[in-house]
Amino acid sequence: MIHRKIRDDAKGRSPLLIAYDTPSAKRRRRIHRLLRAHTAHVQESVFLGWLSRREAERLRAKLAKTLDPEEDAVLFLVVDPCHIVRGALGKQTIQSEPAALII
Repeated sequence: MIHRKIRDDAKGRSPLLIAYDTPSAKRRRRIHRLLRAHTAHVQESVFLGWLSRREAERLRAKLAKTLDPEEDAVLFLVVDPCHIVRGALGKQTIQSEPAALII
């Protein structure tokens, strides 16, 4: 359940959505374990947690040591009602933001 690790008293914390992709089963297990220790498992390779800036940077540093930047990708999205801050590690499949979204 998502709410198990997401705290209501999120002073100084921001909701952070993290998704990853890797072709390596070994790295997939390592990344999954690392993210599960700090956030809530939402779906397959998607995690959500309330993290302070310092906690997010520490997690990002641990992930950077685990992944292969040539093959793996980790996407970080800070979810804010006013705006979304995007960050990523490793292989990038999204080169730029779309100019327009047509629905």
